[in-house]
Amino acid sequence: MLAKTAEFCVRHRLVVLLFWILILAGSFVLSSSLGPRYSNEFRLPHSESREAFEVLQSEFPDFKGEPVQIVFRSESGVFDPATKEEMQALFDRVKAFPYVSSVRSPYEGQGAVSKDQKVAFATIELDREPTQIPREAIASLRDTIIEKSRPGMEVEAGGMAISRADMPELGSAEIVGLIVAVLVMLVGFGSFIATGLPIITALFTLATAISLIVGLSHAMTVPMFAPELARMIGIGVGIDYALLVVTRFRQNLHSGAGPTESAVGAIATAGRSVLFAGAIVAISLLGLAVMGLDFVNGMALSAGISVVLAIAVSLTLLPVALVTLGSKIDALRIPIFSRDESNYRKSWSYRWSRTVQRRPWAAAIVSGAALLFLALPTLSLDLGASDLGNVPRSKTQRRAYDLLSDAFGPGFNAPVLVVIRTPQAESLAQETPQQIQGIQPESGPGNDLGTQDQRIAPALQEERRLERVPVPLPSSVESVHGSVASIPGVAQVTRPMPAPSGKAYLFQVIPSTSPQDSQTRQLIHFIRSLAADNRARGGPEVLVGGLTAAFVDLSDYLSQRLVWLIGGVVALSFFLLMVVFRSLLVPLKAAVMNVLSIGAAYGVVVAIFQWGWMKDLFGVEKPGPIEPFIPMMMFAILFGLSMDYEVFLISRIREEYDKSEDPKSSVADGLAATARVISAAAAIMVAVFLSFVWNDNRIIKLFGLGLATAIFVDATMVRLVLVPSTMELLGKANWWLPPWLDRVLPKISVEAKSDDSDSENREASQVALNDAIPEPERSTQSQSKVRAETTSGLGGP
Repeated sequence: MLAKTAEFCVRHRLVVLLFWILILAGSFVLSSSLGPRYSNEFRLPHSESREAFEVLQSEFPDFKGEPVQIVFRSESGVFDPATKEEMQALFDRVKAFPYVSSVRSPYEGQGAVSKDQKVAFATIELDREPTQIPREAIASLRDTIIEKSRPGMEVEAGGMAISRADMPELGSAEIVGLIVAVLVMLVGFGSFIATGLPIITALFTLATAISLIVGLSHAMTVPMFAPELARMIGIGVGIDYALLVVTRFRQNLHSGAGPTESAVGAIATAGRSVLFAGAIVAISLLGLAVMGLDFVNGMALSAGISVVLAIAVSLTLLPVALVTLGSKIDALRIPIFSRDESNYRKSWSYRWSRTVQRRPWAAAIVSGAALLFLALPTLSLDLGASDLGNVPRSKTQRRAYDLLSDAFGPGFNAPVLVVIRTPQAESLAQETPQQIQGIQPESGPGNDLGTQDQRIAPALQEERRLERVPVPLPSSVESVHGSVASIPGVAQVTRPMPAPSGKAYLFQVIPSTSPQDSQTRQLIHFIRSLAADNRARGGPEVLVGGLTAAFVDLSDYLSQRLVWLIGGVVALSFFLLMVVFRSLLVPLKAAVMNVLSIGAAYGVVVAIFQWGWMKDLFGVEKPGPIEPFIPMMMFAILFGLSMDYEVFLISRIREEYDKSEDPKSSVADGLAATARVISAAAAIMVAVFLSFVWNDNRIIKLFGLGLATAIFVDATMVRLVLVPSTMELLGKANWWLPPWLDRVLPKISVEAKSDDSDSENREASQVALNDAIPEPERSTQSQSKVRAETTSGLGGP
């Protein structure tokens, strides 16, 4: 199938080229006309926080929009006449901005002022969700706010809506990653032309993928960091897959084959590895759909688009470029790095494999122990939500967060909403709608609630007024309120406020700890347990909501399903590898080794991002929990990427084994033939992924370090040590499969079949496929005859 596909593409190269140009142009026009519509809505259905949000929407009509905060600190005090006049002028100016419905000033008794009266903030109500507001409008609002800062007066823009102004763009760090990739391939290929092809195809893939993801954002929930994740994956696999094909093409070319046959042969061999490895990545990403979360599906599809495009470009557009270049692919050589690809038994990798095979037990034990050591911190994995305190201090939203935390306590940024549903209207005193203005859900990364819980906290001043004129509450509401207020770890609670219907009451709990602190999560669970006990004794229904509670629910939800995801992906991959390689032990080893390398990546991530080891080296602002969706995304991506090297290496070993039936020499020959390209591909991926570590976005930073660690470990300790040592120990048992199982399994092959007539078939293939550039003296009959021989010689998958 792949040989025929490559032959078709080579013969109709102009059609293939025009097809891909139209795909790129069409996707670019689509994205330009629609514009991005990325969202941070992390919806978690059937959760208590979601139910609380729905009650708030129905009972408290002022729940709408996602606010922006104007947080300011004045050395002379916020009530200094000059400061008050200046800030009031800013509020009036902001009111005139598009998409702003109102501005609530702290000078009107509806905001918040710190005890020392040096810090205060106002709340800007937007008339729609930030995802529906142009990025330029939010950036203009942000700039208008922060430009008021001066000596003795700090003015910052707070809230997650401001983060929308920081859309991802190709940064200098990623360009450095591409430069490193070019240098690695120059060393590996020794040719500028051969180096340029994988880079060009990867950039082509990336440009098309990002444009399609923009269109996808209008059809489903796509997180704001999804394009960066897709860009990371797209660059990595785009270069990786092209590198495998180009390497095999040059090996064929250096063995005496012509350009056309070399290209078709490369697709029929290395192309199979690309197709199968890419399918594993796609399967892993599709496995995320079992989570049942819209934003996870958006992330998975965004990354999946990059992978699928990388496969398609490598198998169709790349052979066209290879045949067009022909032997010119080795042009512009660098003599010191240029070498013959045909005799790989003279390589260092062949000698290395023989060294490992002489001491297989020592190699297996040492490398396995090293992987387990790196994976040890995974046992302390703490799933939770980081907060704006993890954003770089160069961002205004981080500085606003720090001002609020210092002025009102760390728990001020982690408010918890408690909703009490009464069976009937029990409002004993009707409070004015103004008293519940500003009681809105909190904004934060990935918030489906979409607004700021903090707007109820500033009404603490309003609460002081209420305390002077006490409003009687139903005894059931008073009981719940008193019980929550007495819980250790609660810094403050606001007075319960009734819904207009009197069927619900709302108050806010300010913890004594920050949003990402584990004690805050424990507090939420404790409040819920008290509420459940109260309900069992005949009390009213109590729901705990808000952003902090929503992330607790998300962590619990994903933690319970992570094991099922890992088990499902490993089981399916085991089955596919068993079908392809006709073996039980090869897929078992692959699954175990992939899990070990991913575990090592988890361990490094925990040590740096959660424990804070070497955090300054990697630009981590402060230690914190690991976002609950990151381990599953890392597993899905890494398991597939690790299969790239597994399939490429094992398929070549199997190819050599089919020739010689010698389990020892086939391992050495297979490793020697692939180690160079695997090492180069891994070095490129590590460089690309590490370039994202210096991204401002903590999630992308975490992904970059985790993926780079896993690829490095996989390509070194696993492929160069564990695989040859364990295959040496197992010998022919590597390829054992019960006869009855062999009969029932479908027949699928990744490696190309080789026999003694390879050279004859190669010659026939060259003659046949040269009809892509017809020669008048060649008869049509002889062309048809040789083409038939070619198909037989190349074999099918």
